[in-house]
Amino acid sequence: SPIGRGGRPTRTEAQQLSERILDAATVLFFTAGYGATTIEAVARRARISKRTLYHRFEDKAALFAAVVHRIIERLHPPPGVPLIEGANVQEILERLARMMVQGAVSAQAVALHRLVVAESGRFPKLAAAVGAAFAKSLFTLTDPTAVAWLRMAVAAAIFWVVARPRLSGRTWPEWRVV
Repeated sequence: SPIGRGGRPTRTEAQQLSERILDAATVLFFTAGYGATTIEAVARRARISKRTLYHRFEDKAALFAAVVHRIIERLHPPPGVPLIEGANVQEILERLARMMVQGAVSAQAVALHRLVVAESGRFPKLAAAVGAAFAKSLFTLTDPTAVAWLRMAVAAAIFWVVARPRLSGRTWPEWRVV
């Protein structure tokens, strides 16, 4: 193998190194759990020194936050995919709901959910951090129309799951959440 040129890595090399660290950390967090995953194990799996890892991530919590952030970013539709597309409100909401469900049942989302459920008893801040990261990701959308539609889709989904069963068989004036 060729000898490295030494010195500071290029931007591309630094990005590739960060991805390699996050890949290693993701595998270890998902297979061993948050509690059993060590910085040493991540460094070993990524084939780097602990010093290199600590240069990029302050501690295990920061590394886990970066893993979660990357998973969430990958769950978002690509930038070129229009969120608001359809002939009517029902089509638009159904399309948004399908996109949300596809993200929620993806392999990494399910693995993250399992990890949080398994580890939240010993690490209560873990669940809060993941929840906050998901909530924050909803508000990073830049298109105000898409944000409005997404909020409407979430409200409609909540209504459908929570309120609708309670209102079943009632007419409009009787619609009160009990």
